[in-house]
Amino acid sequence: MASTPNSPARDRVAQVQSVLCLAVPLTTAVRASRWRLAIGTVAGKEAYAVLSQLRNLDSLRLYQKIGHIDADLLQRIRKAASRMNFG
Repeated sequence: MASTPNSPARDRVAQVQSVLCLAVPLTTAVRASRWRLAIGTVAGKEAYAVLSQLRNLDSLRLYQKIGHIDADLLQRIRKAASRMNFG
């Protein structure tokens, strides 16, 4: 059954999407892997995004903001993740 612009099903999808976020775990372990992307220094250590462990999380589980990344780095992570998942 298709949902109409103001249907309960569409409203529920909008509610769920508003609290989901895509999490990319970080590591400081230096290990060559096509699934790791160097992202620079975090807390004084070289850090890598572990693309093989991308997860969707409910944003309600996030309890402490420890930092943010700039738009250029976010774009690099998106492109690398897309290449890993879709070729």
